[in-house]
Amino acid sequence: MASKEGEGQATIDKLFVPVDLDSLGRYMKKVVPGYIGPISARQFSKGLSNPKYLVTDEGTGKKYVIKRKPPGKLLIETAHQVEREYRVIHALQSHTNVPVPRVYALCEDQSVIGATFFIMDFMQGRVFQDRPLLDHLAPADRRKCLESVMDTAAKLHKADPVKIGLFGQVGFTKMGNAYDRQINTWVRSEQAYLKVKGRDGSPNYTIKEHDKMLSWMRANLPKDEVAVMHGDFGIHNMIFHPTEPRVIALIDWENCTIGHPLSDLATILGNYTRPPSDLPEGFPTTTELMQRYCLTVGRPYPVPNFDVCMCWNFFKVCIQMQGIWARGQTPGLESPESARSATADAFKRTNDLALMFAQSGGAKL
Repeated sequence: MASKEGEGQATIDKLFVPVDLDSLGRYMKKVVPGYIGPISARQFSKGLSNPKYLVTDEGTGKKYVIKRKPPGKLLIETAHQVEREYRVIHALQSHTNVPVPRVYALCEDQSVIGATFFIMDFMQGRVFQDRPLLDHLAPADRRKCLESVMDTAAKLHKADPVKIGLFGQVGFTKMGNAYDRQINTWVRSEQAYLKVKGRDGSPNYTIKEHDKMLSWMRANLPKDEVAVMHGDFGIHNMIFHPTEPRVIALIDWENCTIGHPLSDLATILGNYTRPPSDLPEGFPTTTELMQRYCLTVGRPYPVPNFDVCMCWNFFKVCIQMQGIWARGQTPGLESPESARSATADAFKRTNDLALMFAQSGGAKL
C-alpha cells in the first residue's frame, strides 16, 4: 500500500530491498542523538539505484531517511557512491547556507545491513519530480519556486571546496580540468552499459554522432573553474517547503564532485529547453533563469560558449538513460517509474537536443 509523507514523497509497505531493522536499530542507538526505538521502515517508491527507506523511531515519532548501496555486484561502482554523498552533505551543513538535510553517520560496516549506508533527517515537504513545470501551482508561486532553485544553485557554487573542508576527503582529491574529468567518467560508464544485453538479446541505446560530438565538445570546453558541483542539479532533486515557494533541501548528491559550476547550470536549464509557448503562465524563460543565477552568483551575462555545456548536459542524460536501461535488465535493480522515463523515444528526443546544441555551437556533424 502506498503512502504519501508529502507531495512526491510516496513510500510503500513492501521493501524491494530488504533491510535488517533490528541490526539497523542497534546501530542508530549508537549514533543518533535522542534515539529510543524500535524502528519501522517503508521504502521510497522511486529510484532503486541507491535504495532509500523512510525509518520511523516509534519511541519518539521522529523520521529519518536511510540511503544505502544496492545489493549484489555493482555494474558501475561510481554510480552508487553514497559515501561521497554523505561527505558533501556533512561539509555543506557545517559550513554553508546551502539547504541540505542533517546527516548523522556514514556506516561502511557491511555487517549492519549488508551494504554501506548513511542516516539523515527526513525533510517533510513537496517534491515536484513528476511535475517539473509546476503547472499545478499558482503562477506567482511557480516563479518564486524557480527563483529559489536558481538562488540555491548560486549558494552552492559560492561555497569554496577548500574552505568548507571538502577538498582532500576521499573522493574529493582532484581540482581542475573539471569537464575533462566528467566526460571521461561518464564515457567509461557508457562503455560498461553498452556491454549489457537485453533479456531478449537486444542492444542498449546508442548515441547518434557520438564520436563527432565528443570531439567537438573536448575541443571547445569552457574555461576551467572550480566549485562544488551537484552533478544532477534540478527540481527533481529538491524538496520544497510544505506551503511556501522555496527550497528547503537539495538531495541526491551521489554524482557530486569538485567540478565546473556551468555543468550544474546547464542541467537546470536543460529541463526547460522548450518554446516559451510550452511553458505555463508565470514560468520564467531560460534567459530569465540564467540572468537571475548570474546576478546572484556574480557572473557576467551572457555566458560565453554555453552551447557546449548544454550539448554535454543532454549527452550525459543519454548515458543516464543507457544506465537505467542496463539496470532494468536485472529484476529489482531499477524501479518501474525510472524505466518508463528511459524509453527509446525519450532517448531519441534527448539525443536530438544534444545534436541541436552542438550544431548551434558550430559543430560539423
